[in-house]
Amino acid sequence: MTTQHNSSDHLNVKLENDLLVKVMLSVVESDGLAFDTLDSKAGLVLGFGLVSIAELLGFLLLTAPEAHPLKMVLPLMVQILFYFGMGLLTAGTAFAMIALYPRGFVRSIDILTPEILAQPITTSDVMRKVLTTTKKNSLVLQEKSRWARLAAVLVPAGLFCFALVVLLLFQSVIG
Repeated sequence: MTTQHNSSDHLNVKLENDLLVKVMLSVVESDGLAFDTLDSKAGLVLGFGLVSIAELLGFLLLTAPEAHPLKMVLPLMVQILFYFGMGLLTAGTAFAMIALYPRGFVRSIDILTPEILAQPITTSDVMRKVLTTTKKNSLVLQEKSRWARLAAVLVPAGLFCFALVVLLLFQSVIG
């Protein structure tokens, strides 16, 4: 009877280990989802930034031949807001591009490397590898989210400056 008890204990330990490995791998997979989400957000911010810069440059190219230096005097505030907005938009776009850089993020399938598979795998080997991967991935996610947050603040701030420029120009035309 004690033999049966010992074999069932071994079964429980194996099941607990398998469950622990599955839970740890699900953490790595959820980190992968967070990585993909940050990429999506950074791509969205990057798209807004690039489209805004392209629209502004297109507008400037269209109006440049028609502008007469003597007739076209812009208030200093409009000029400051324009250049400040362009700087914010350019910096935010650059930060969004930096956020999209992969930085060695490890997906769950990459955990089983040839070095691990070369010898008999134990649960502790897999758990150790998953823990080191999770620590490395969390650092990558922190850096990626920092760049994405900066981009997500700078691009709308630049767009806000451009909205103020349009408002001030519109007011000066009507006013």
